[in-house]
Amino acid sequence: MRILTIDTSAVASAAILDFDPSNPVKTAELVANFVTEDTRSHAEVLAPGVKSLFGDPITEGPALDAIVVGTGPGPFTGLRSGIAMARTLSFTWGVPLYGMMSLDALAHQVFDSPEYRDGVAVAPLAVRDFVIATDARRKEVYWAKYSAGAQLLDGPHVGPADDIFGVQVFGAGAGLYEEVRHGQPLPGV
Repeated sequence: MRILTIDTSAVASAAILDFDPSNPVKTAELVANFVTEDTRSHAEVLAPGVKSLFGDPITEGPALDAIVVGTGPGPFTGLRSGIAMARTLSFTWGVPLYGMMSLDALAHQVFDSPEYRDGVAVAPLAVRDFVIATDARRKEVYWAKYSAGAQLLDGPHVGPADDIFGVQVFGAGAGLYEEVRHGQPLPGV
């Protein structure tokens, strides 16, 4: 199964993933990806970024099995750019479109990522409830709490970082503000 993912809840990003839904043990394979570091130019960079993922978007786009778009939380303008792009491509290519809370996608990344010591996977990254936090700017974070199995327990919320305490925190908002302690960025983020 091949899907195009688009998320603009923080930076503008997109990826093409291949995976076998009948094999729950094997994680998705990254075919191509695009990420910008600029959090304020989604509309300008997203279309060329998505186009760069394909050799020929006119023939490869309709062959996708699905498009999945991040639905936030995040700044309205950025989210609007990503959702509008995903809807347009879905309509144009005749490909099913699904929305996914961006924090949920990051929680699944935590669930799928092992903790490494000396280059050896030794344990799951999260062994108990955890929080995914991303930057909401102005000393606030978007956050949600998940079980060790990546099931949503509470949220999403937006508020001061000191609302989060006593739990392991992952994501770009982990440690961003002094109030969030013991945070860890996600692998590869």
